[in-house]
This record gives sequence, C-alpha cells and structure tokens, in this order.
Amino acid sequence: MRIIPVIIIVALFFLLDWYIFRALGKTNTKRWIKWFFPISSVLHFLVYTVYFIMFGKGNLYFPYLMNILVGVTFLFFVGKLFAFTFLFFEQLKDLSFWIFKLILGKEEPKIASRRKFVKNIALGSAALPFVSGIFGLVIGKYLYKTNFLTMKSKRLPKHFDGIKVVQISDFHAGSFDWFDQVRDGFKMIDELKPDLILFTGDLVNNRAEEVLPYLELWSNLDATYGKFAVLGNHDYGDYIPWKDENARAANLETMKQFYIEAGFKLMLNEHELIEIND
Repeated sequence: MRIIPVIIIVALFFLLDWYIFRALGKTNTKRWIKWFFPISSVLHFLVYTVYFIMFGKGNLYFPYLMNILVGVTFLFFVGKLFAFTFLFFEQLKDLSFWIFKLILGKEEPKIASRRKFVKNIALGSAALPFVSGIFGLVIGKYLYKTNFLTMKSKRLPKHFDGIKVVQISDFHAGSFDWFDQVRDGFKMIDELKPDLILFTGDLVNNRAEEVLPYLELWSNLDATYGKFAVLGNHDYGDYIPWKDENARAANLETMKQFYIEAGFKLMLNEHELIEIND
C-alpha cells in the first residue's frame, strides 16, 4: 500500500509541471526555463528510482544522501507550488477579463508588462524557498537557539523552585555531517548546567547506527537529577524498507540500547518519581 502515496506525490509533481509549462508558454519565457520544471522532475525521480533499486532492500543505507533527497523533494514541491499560485491567479484575472468582454462587449487591453511582471514573480517565488531551503539543509541546521521558559505550578513542592530542566528533541543524527558544529551544540547544553535533561524523541532519522558518531557527546551530558528520554516516531525505523521484520525489530532494540549507553533512563510507557530534599 506504500506505493499509493508515491503515485500521488509523483502525479502532483507532474501536474504542477504541466500547468506551469503551459502557463509560461503564454509568455515570452525562454525555452530552457519552461522546460526546466518538467525535466527537473524527471531527473529527480530517476535519481529516486536508482536509489531505491540499489538500496531499497535495506542492505545498504546512506542517511545523509536520503536526507538530501527528501529535502530537495520538499523544496522542489514548495517552489513549484509558489509558482503555480501566482500563475493561477494571473489566469483567473484573464478569465475575469474574458467574462467582462462577454457581458459588456468590450475587450480589456492586454498589458504585456503585467504578464512579464507576474512571470518574473512566479519564477522568483519558485526559487526563493529552494534557495532558503538549501541554506537550511547546509548551514541553518547548525544555528542552534535556546529558548528560556519559566514554568509555574502550584502542584510542585517548594523544593522544585529554581530547578533547571533542559528539554531536547528531534536530534535526527542522520541529518548531520559536520561533527564540530554538532559538538558546539552540546557545549551549549553543558553551559546551561541542567538539573534535569529530558529528550523527547527522534534521536535518528531511521536507523540506530546514525547516532554512533555522536553517542559519546550524549553520554557526556550531565544533569543533577538524571537524564530521561522517550522514543520518537523515527526511532522505530518505520520510514524505510527492511530486509525483514526481524531486521526492523533488531534495529529498535539497538536503538533502545544506545539510549541506555548514552546514560538516559528510557521511559517505555512508565513514569519516574524525582525526589528533591534540599
């Protein structure tokens, strides 16, 4: 049944390409620009096809390559959606002019400069999310930010006043390729001197092995009252094909073990009491 979402995504891509190609065909757009959209999709899905033919059995896995493919797919889709939006509303305007002519018998003058302006806006809007997304994939993921929140609750005993809880989430180890920049992020956590560290899932993108280069960084994190974690949806490995169910189950068990090796208490449908008697 997984083939159905793939067919829908491919169909949406090529429908957008077809519409944009036809809409740009009514302008003085250079031929290579008009053909860029459908040709880019064909090449894009050819790369996907080759990747899954070679690695779809679950024997080989290249997390960073997969991350790039998924990221570029999303950026292409958003870019084309932006272009479609501007071109579609321009054609709606043409339709309103046609209705105006039909009812009143007067022809609305066509302004070539307006068409050119809309075309440039459409192409620019298609490029903008792609360029900004590439920045995010390459550089933006290392621009860490700490948000400070003060939580007040009458349910907490006085001994909990001033306790510092550091919550981390969605590490997605397979997305990183620059170890020193990742280490800088862990230094930021250390400098906070947390009393309690909570990791709320998605240590990896798909496979447990992704976290191996960073396991020591996780184990070196220290908190006065402990480190606790829960599994995220990506930690279960449900988004890639496996050789068989045993391989997927083995990956999950390895994932759980890595949490433990990193010094976390992995919470599996359970709770933990924290006592502070200072």
